[in-house]
Amino acid sequence: MINSMKNLMKNRICLVTGGTSGVGRAIAAGLTELGAIVIIVSKSAERGAAAVKDFRRKTGNSQTFYRTLDLEKPDRIPRFVEQFRQEFQTLHVLSNNAAVFPRKTEFTPGGMEKIFAVNYLAHFVLTYSLLDLLKSSAPSRILIVSGSPSILKYGKINMDDMPPKKPVHPFRATYLAALAKVAFSYELARRLEGSGVTSNTFHPGLVKTNLTRHFPWIFRIPVSLAQIFFSQRCDTGVYLASSHEVEGITSQFFKRKKIVSFHPKQPLEAYASELWEKSKQWTGLK
Repeated sequence: MINSMKNLMKNRICLVTGGTSGVGRAIAAGLTELGAIVIIVSKSAERGAAAVKDFRRKTGNSQTFYRTLDLEKPDRIPRFVEQFRQEFQTLHVLSNNAAVFPRKTEFTPGGMEKIFAVNYLAHFVLTYSLLDLLKSSAPSRILIVSGSPSILKYGKINMDDMPPKKPVHPFRATYLAALAKVAFSYELARRLEGSGVTSNTFHPGLVKTNLTRHFPWIFRIPVSLAQIFFSQRCDTGVYLASSHEVEGITSQFFKRKKIVSFHPKQPLEAYASELWEKSKQWTGLK
């Protein structure tokens, strides 16, 4: 099975955001093991280089690279995409995983609430800007990490509150961004129907992360202790990016490598299309 998957991923180009830690790093490491050409997106060149060095040492796959991009500054995404196009003429997998979790409300240089801006909107801009490359490289796949479907199904989005315009608890902002990502994934699938590009969202499971590193020690200690039982792998993310079993499957929510039934109390159709158009307005996309 492993050899067949390696053959499947040979020469497949994968772009992974948040590739230096948490879910992104776990997915990048798994795809590197499978022989893919993996490009991780990192805010820090130092951390990006260290991650790539570690991947190459552990897997022997030299086709692993990093490129720097600060997702808090969406105005830099077009230049990043332009450079990526020049260097890599195809893109088979786009895995959107990068996230921030500040201890209190923060805003980006553009005045946007940071969690919503980075976790959702920056990935909206990046994905939107790469759609034609994904289409020309089809069959290709878009992966969007979200959260637990059993929790997200109770959430509601009020477009008047999006993005958050006043201080909001980090957990609430993260929840709103996760809901937006699910709606985005489904709306992507609808708009990409027949293009050969699939879009799915997934719950990553318990993966070790450093998202709480800026929190007070009294909060970090129990989280660190709990993460003793967490994994450094993200099998569901790697599965969605590589397995032939999900070829052509789109508009689904995955957990533990299985499709789960997701029927939110507020139907996605009620706001997904509007969220798409509003996201273009918020980010200045034409």
